[in-house]
This record gives sequence, structure tokens and C-alpha cells, in this order.
Amino acid sequence: MERLITKLSCLSLIVLFALQSHAKPVRFQLSEGDAKVEFEGTGKPSLLKIHGSSEQKLDGYFVFDGKKISGKAVFNLETLDTGIDLRNEHMKNRYLEVAKFPKAELDIKEIVLSKEFNPKSFQVSGPFKGVLQLHGVARLVSGTIKMKVEDEELEVECDYSLSIAEFKIQRPSYANISMTDDVKVRAKATAKLVRTP
Repeated sequence: MERLITKLSCLSLIVLFALQSHAKPVRFQLSEGDAKVEFEGTGKPSLLKIHGSSEQKLDGYFVFDGKKISGKAVFNLETLDTGIDLRNEHMKNRYLEVAKFPKAELDIKEIVLSKEFNPKSFQVSGPFKGVLQLHGVARLVSGTIKMKVEDEELEVECDYSLSIAEFKIQRPSYANISMTDDVKVRAKATAKLVRTP
């Protein structure tokens, strides 16, 4: 009898492990939530801070699959606003060339987690690496990312820096003030759970 109970216990563990291993990936859609994207550059030689932002919704998704996360976020550069019309015109037409390169796309292939994803309640923060496509150039970027899932909604916040020279963007300059090469980017977004049949 004791041997039978042991066998049944082992069988239960195997079945449980198999069910967990074959759990369906969970997908969150960014276009269903709110978003805010900000950038900050520094003027030279005045150390003036140059700030821009947008509250346009992002396109893209995040997928949680066991202990792995992947995702993609696409941002419309035309929606950036620095608060000054002339600066906006120069930024979009002369430097970012949005007519030719209207969008920026961040592709995160994989973040490995230390614990299994729980769709009911989950929180994680740490480093990430992804490929940023901007101004017709693709480059690896790295930074930090925070994610929180509650009530079928995902909250994401990520920070990273980029070099405008690496993306072949002309260094902005106006009235004897130019911008340094390093630009800081911060994005916050919410995403909704996508239910599959």
C-alpha cells in the first residue's frame, strides 16, 4: 500500500510538471493601454536640458512564457513635442527625418526570469537588452525595466540611453548651442491581457 501511494505521488508530480511546462504563453497588447515616452538631451556648452515627450499609444506586445519575457514596442516619432514649435520642426525634419523614418522600434528578444510568471499577480525589475531601430539604423541598447501585472493589466517602465552618432543622426545645434551625443529615454506604458480561445 505504501509503495502504491509513493507511485501515485510521483505520478501526480510528473503530471503537474508537464502541465506547467506546457502552459500557454500569456500575451499583453500595448495598443490597448496608455503610454508616455520621454527623452532628455543636454546642451553644450550651456548644460541646458532639452526635453521632449509624447503620450501617443504604443503599438506592440509583451509575451510571458514560463520564465521568459519577449516583446516589441513601436513608437511614432511624429508625436514628439519639445514645447517649442521651431525646435519640433528642426528635430523632426532636419535630425530625425521622420518623413523617411517615421517610427522607432524596440525589440526585446528575451529576458530570463528567476521565477515562473503568475498571470494573477507578478512583479519583476532588472536589466534588459534589446535592438532599437531608429533613423534607419539598428543598434543594441541596454537599460533597466520594471514590470507589474495586476488585474489582467501590465504596467511597464523602462529606461535606457542611446548615442545619436551611432544612429547616424546629425548632432542638433541652434544659436551656438549643440546637444551632446548621449540621450536618455524613458517609456511608461500599460498593456491589456489578450485572451485566446
